Amino acid sequence: MKKVLVAIGMIILSSCASNTRVKPGYDPKDFSEPCVAVVVPPRYPYFAARNGVEGYVTFTFDLNDAGHPINVEVVESSPADVFDYDATRAFKKWQFKPVMKNCTSTERKNLRYSMDFSLAD
Repeated sequence: MKKVLVAIGMIILSSCASNTRVKPGYDPKDFSEPCVAVVVPPRYPYFAARNGVEGYVTFTFDLNDAGHPINVEVVESSPADVFDYDATRAFKKWQFKPVMKNCTSTERKNLRYSMDFSLAD
C-alpha cells in the first residue's frame, strides 16, 4: 500500500528562506522575509491517491500585517482542478511570522508559492 505524502517544500523544514516572488521594485533590505510559522497540510484527494495522480498547485497571495495569507488565488495547477480545492483550503490556514519593515509589521503583496502533491511507496 502506498503512503501518501504531500511535499510542502523546503521552506518549512530548513529555514525561513521562502519560495516566494514579489513584483519588480522589491528591495530585500526593506523587508524581512516571510517565514512560515504554522503549516496546515492539505488533504490528498482520495481519487487522486487511488489513481496514482501527482501534481502541484501554484498560488499568488498577499500577507496581511498579522502574517495571514489573504487574496489567495490559484494561478496554475497540474493536473488542472485536481488539487486546487484542498491546497487552497489548507494554505489559507497557514500562518507566517509577521513581515517587518522598519521594525513595524506590514503587509506583503504579490507573493507566489507552489505546493507539490506526490505519492511515495
